[in-house]
Amino acid sequence: AVRRPSAADAAAKRPSTVAAASSNRERRSSTSSMTDTLTCPQRKITIVEYVQPSRPRFESNEEAQNKKTNDINEIAKPPTIQTSSCNKRTKPSFHRGEKIYAVLKGNNQSSDGTEEWLPGRVWDFKVTHETSYGPVKAYDIIFDDGEVAHGLDEIWVMKKVDHEVLSDKPKDFSWIGVQKYTDRGSNDEYAKTVGWYETYFGNEHNIYTSINDALRSYDKYIITQRGRDNVLDKELNFPSEFRS
Repeated sequence: AVRRPSAADAAAKRPSTVAAASSNRERRSSTSSMTDTLTCPQRKITIVEYVQPSRPRFESNEEAQNKKTNDINEIAKPPTIQTSSCNKRTKPSFHRGEKIYAVLKGNNQSSDGTEEWLPGRVWDFKVTHETSYGPVKAYDIIFDDGEVAHGLDEIWVMKKVDHEVLSDKPKDFSWIGVQKYTDRGSNDEYAKTVGWYETYFGNEHNIYTSINDALRSYDKYIITQRGRDNVLDKELNFPSEFRS
């Protein structure tokens, strides 16, 4: 079962200097990325938002408390995700020579949010096995300081631009229009601990492997729909990029 991550789970989700925590912020929309995003109508996601129920004039205190408890239990239900071929687009793929950030001794430690992410490049990689989320890869990394890591698990490798974005916007309550998901019941470690990002534009559902792509796509969509003069800075993830 897939559940929406809580703040208590944040430190355990991603091996990053800053952990990502979930919030019940309103879903907003975003534009598709040609490389790391996929429109996926087969994927069914149900989000239940809490709305305070109006109380009948003669409702007893016990009835009101029971109703509130039931509503809160509804909110706690994780989104339901239907497994499909869309899963294969929820993990990034790095090519040889690509600039990345990685944790040198990642395979020898657990994710506690204190890992040191260092800049480097992908030297080589190999596929170790397959899951419903696609191939599981191990990477050979050459770091900028000359250190080398062999067979580094994919959860310890991150896109350079994503590391920069997460350093500036570490928590998902600072993301606008984007939700993060993990599949805690999966046998794929990346899907279980790192996850993916999703947006909706009306009936269009987009899946992103990159937080950078998701946030910037949202900004572009809002500007395109409403015009920059009609959008406040606080409604954008990167307002400085849209100033004339």
